[in-house]
Amino acid sequence: MSVVLQNKLVEIRHWMRALGVLLHCGDLVQGTLFAPSAGCRGKLRAFLGKRKGSEEARAASALRAPEMSTALLLSVLNPWGLSTGMWCACFIALRLALFVGIEGVVNVLCRFATKLPTRTGAKQPYQHPLGKLDAAYLSINAVIEFGFVNQLTWLLYNNPNIGLRLGCLGLSNTIVALWLLLVFDDMLYAPTHRLMHNPIVYKYVHKHHHRNTFPARGYIDAANEHPLEQIIALTLNWIAIHMVMYTSGLHAATVAAHLTFKAFGACLNHTGSDVRLKLMGIDYTVGAHEMHHRRPHTNFAQYVMFWDRLMGTYAPYATTDAKKEVSTS
Repeated sequence: MSVVLQNKLVEIRHWMRALGVLLHCGDLVQGTLFAPSAGCRGKLRAFLGKRKGSEEARAASALRAPEMSTALLLSVLNPWGLSTGMWCACFIALRLALFVGIEGVVNVLCRFATKLPTRTGAKQPYQHPLGKLDAAYLSINAVIEFGFVNQLTWLLYNNPNIGLRLGCLGLSNTIVALWLLLVFDDMLYAPTHRLMHNPIVYKYVHKHHHRNTFPARGYIDAANEHPLEQIIALTLNWIAIHMVMYTSGLHAATVAAHLTFKAFGACLNHTGSDVRLKLMGIDYTVGAHEMHHRRPHTNFAQYVMFWDRLMGTYAPYATTDAKKEVSTS
C-alpha cells in the first residue's frame, strides 16, 4: 500500500472518529454552539490529543484500515448479523425466488403473450453471447441485490414510520403509496438514466447493458449491467421509498408489492413480449423499452413515460425500421 493511500486512510479514520465524538456530544446543542460544555470540550481535547499521535501510531492505524473496510462491508451486506450459513441460505432463497418465482411466471406469461413485431420474423434478432465479464457482473449484482434487500428489510422492521401490522393498512400507505413509489422512482431514474448515456459515462458504464439491441433473456439481460448502475438504481429506489414514507405514509406490504412489480417489469422489458399496462399515469409497455435499446437516446423511464415526454425524449413504438435493425444488429 502506498504511503499516500495510507495517509488518506488514516485521515478518513480520524475524521470518522471526529464525527463520532460530535455525534456523542449531545450537549453541544444546548446553550450556544460556540460555548460547548466542559464534558464536550474534554472529549474534543482527548480526540485532538490522539490526533497528534506519533508516526508509529499512524502506521498502526493504517494497518487496521483493511479490518475497518471489512467491517463496513459486512455492515452493508449483513445488517442483521446473520451467520455465514444463514446468510448464504437466505441468498440462495432470494435467487430461487427470482428465478423460479419471478422469472418462472414471466416465462409462462411470455408463452401466451403476443410478440413484438421485431420477434415474429423468420430471422430472430441477434443475441450477444454471454462471457466471463457477463458472469462476473451478474454475480456481483446478485450480491448487491441481496445486500439491498437486507438493508431494506432492516429499515422496514426498525423504522417506526413504516407500518408492519395488518391493522396499519390504509388507502394512503398502500394504493396511493404504491402509485407514488412508481412515479417518484422513475422521476429520479429517468434523468439519471439519461445521464448514463453521456458519451463519457456510457463508454465505461452503460454500454455493457446495450450490447443487445433486442434483449430477450429476461432477468439475465435485465441484470446484466455494470455494478455501478445497479448501486445507483437501488440508491434511487431507496430515496424514493423515503420520499413516499414522509409523503403519504408507507406500509411494508406496499414496498414488497413495489419491488415485485419492478422485478416483473424489468424481466418483461427484456423479453420482447408485447405486454402493456396503462393505469392512472402508469404507462408501462415492453415496446417502449425495446425502443430505448433500438434508439438509445429515447425512453429513459421504465413505468411512467410522462417523464420522457417532459424531457422530450419519448418515442412511440415503431415498426417501419424494425426489419432493418434486426438485419443489422
